[in-house]
Amino acid sequence: MINLRTTESVAADAASPVVRLGQRRDAGIAFADIVGYSILMGVDGARTHARWMALLHGTLRPMAIRYGSQIVKSTGDGVVADFPDAAAAFAWAQAVQRAMAAEDHPDEPPIVFRLAIHSGEIYATHEDIYGDAVNLAARLQEHAPPGGIVMTGTARDSLSAPPEMQDLGVLVLRNITSTAHAYVLEPPGPVRVPMREPESGLPSVAAMPLENLGGDPADSYFAEGVLDDVLVSLGALRELTVLARGATLGWRGRAHDPRTVGRMLGVRYLLSGSVRRHPGRQRISVELRETEAGDCLWSDRIDAADHELFDVQDEIVARVVGGIAPSIRAAELRRALRRRPDSLSAYDLTLRAVHSLDHLRHETFGTARDHLGRALDLDPGFAMAAARASQWHSLAVGQAWSEQPESDVALAGGMAARAIDLDPGNALGLAMAGHYRSYHLHQPEAALPFLERAIRACPNHALAWTWRSAALSYLGRGTEALPVAERGMALSPLGPDRYYFQFFVGLAHYVQHDFAAAARWLGLSLSDNPGFTSAHRFLAAALVALGNQDEAARVAARMMQCEPGFRLSIYEHERAPLIEPGLRRDLIRRLRAAGLPR
Repeated sequence: MINLRTTESVAADAASPVVRLGQRRDAGIAFADIVGYSILMGVDGARTHARWMALLHGTLRPMAIRYGSQIVKSTGDGVVADFPDAAAAFAWAQAVQRAMAAEDHPDEPPIVFRLAIHSGEIYATHEDIYGDAVNLAARLQEHAPPGGIVMTGTARDSLSAPPEMQDLGVLVLRNITSTAHAYVLEPPGPVRVPMREPESGLPSVAAMPLENLGGDPADSYFAEGVLDDVLVSLGALRELTVLARGATLGWRGRAHDPRTVGRMLGVRYLLSGSVRRHPGRQRISVELRETEAGDCLWSDRIDAADHELFDVQDEIVARVVGGIAPSIRAAELRRALRRRPDSLSAYDLTLRAVHSLDHLRHETFGTARDHLGRALDLDPGFAMAAARASQWHSLAVGQAWSEQPESDVALAGGMAARAIDLDPGNALGLAMAGHYRSYHLHQPEAALPFLERAIRACPNHALAWTWRSAALSYLGRGTEALPVAERGMALSPLGPDRYYFQFFVGLAHYVQHDFAAAARWLGLSLSDNPGFTSAHRFLAAALVALGNQDEAARVAARMMQCEPGFRLSIYEHERAPLIEPGLRRDLIRRLRAAGLPR
């Protein structure tokens, strides 16, 4: 913002002997202010100052002279000028904005002006201009869009042929007692502007417009739809700060350096890509880069037939989100692990806890609870930490690592409720509330509404889909459960917790009595995490159903090494998740046949 003196000091000057000696006249007043000047100076102060001086002396001052004015003064990050009338001031403002748009270059940080025009009486000396009209124009520029012009109704009405402008109505201006009816002339196209890093503490990501390499407008329409859906899905994860699509429209059709764009937008990660048409098919190429060094974290190419494009749009979005989210989480974890323990934020601590939960190792599991406790102490309103704490207590019971199972079951439910209270749209909190009812309370029917709410809140939340499949499997609805489980698996194909998603695909096959497929998926789960006891149990049962008694006994023996205190009688009455009577009865019978102790 222009560094003017306060309204009070200028008003006082209006009555001072110096000002009374000045000329009193009507004028058109123009204020130009650089958008995000402090951000630009922080990125490259010397370069920004040199460019600003070149613009001031090579563009703004010569243009002001052309329209009948000398620029009264430069105020660090802007200028103030008086003109013979509002028409001259407006003509100068339009010329400046056209020149700035023409000089904008993608390799340079953007210098963009907000411009305001007012007309009224001023007091002028050879050094400055003063008066209430000057103060009003100074405050009015705060309401101008980047690259646009805002003007009062008084100034607009004085134009012989005013252009079509948006009516802003009556504005209350900061530190100005009177109001002003204002109109705005928007820039003709998107404008690049520097932005501050979001203050949430969460990792931030922006998505560039997907480049249409073929030029067909239909491809652009499709690309924009995909990008919008990706941003909505990423934002719904609640563990990212996602910039709106409009923040990057100024870079459309331009080459860009992710490091420059990242600094200008204040984001850590940048998604970009293209759409290219091939005969009968289209290819979408996307990549995710971190903006500090510009390194690529993830990339993918997705092909679809022309007639399939809009039918498979949801699948394309899911695949992109499924690649972006775990890549950013992994990068943020690496960042957190490099920080000193005493400098960790609530988000850093939660990430460390999630790392332990994903890998599910007994020796590191306890530290996850410590990290989550510290996170909630630092930020009691952090819903993500509360939802992950619910997951910790649930896993402690499921893995038989809990010293107080009843207490941990209650805490699993309590922490899920806390997450929802803090953030009613938190998909993980809603999904945990459903899983708590389904797995711990043995009420899968009551769980389904929570899981459906979680999916509505975040259509591409892997755990929400997976726990919905679990509830359906517990009810014996395997035909419904399988595609839901496969959806969850597709949304998290690369993470260290893929063993978890593989397990629920195997469970859905088991419930459908496809024991060969169940054994294959459950075996994959155990190959990724040999300590996941639920997979041991259902694999042993599937092998018994297949008549492979010896292998079932070996699996059961390995499970007993992981959980020496396991007893079938306790498991049957307290922990076995299958609700459908026939499935539950067969499970216990098969586990007994595998050699698990009563």
